Amino acid sequence: MRLTVITAVLCFLSTADAAFDDARNSRDAERLFTNGVAAYGRDDLDAARDSFRELTDLPPNQRSGAALLMLSRTLIRLGNQLASPTEAAQAYNAAIVASRELTRQAPDSRYAADARLLAGDGYHQLKRYYEAATEYARVLHGGAPLALRASAAERLAAIVENREITTGALDRIRLQLGEQHLRDALLFGEARWFGRLG
Repeated sequence: MRLTVITAVLCFLSTADAAFDDARNSRDAERLFTNGVAAYGRDDLDAARDSFRELTDLPPNQRSGAALLMLSRTLIRLGNQLASPTEAAQAYNAAIVASRELTRQAPDSRYAADARLLAGDGYHQLKRYYEAATEYARVLHGGAPLALRASAAERLAAIVENREITTGALDRIRLQLGEQHLRDALLFGEARWFGRLG
């Protein structure tokens, strides 16, 4: 299973992001990225985080976008494993910052929708449900791949079903998505959510 995860991550992130086409090609970046993905795959999240952070400190390069995405993903997983609520909150906040940095630097990046989904997950873990719902709505509103939209719909449906946002907040999301799009997303997300529950 772990090998499959590593293979999937490497396939997804195997080529440089077009949003960083003007960035220079860096051997150090490639080495750090490979080390980070390997550490992530063996669940050594501290080492993965350190590799991805070091990579993001380099000048823009062919792995800049992928490093920010993997840093965010690593920090979410790390936060889920930490026993201290304060340390977990710091990891989630850092994940949100990394995701936001990716969408700020390269809003048209092929990783932007993934980054928004991860930012939403970070907000959700922090119990900042409206911000989470807004990030999920952004994934649904954009041209994200179907799998990401399905994940965003499921997460948004869970927030709505659990009444974690107010009616007014839901109305603002409805304005962002449109009535029909929101209804479809919530129905699909709810069906997927219940399907997972059995």
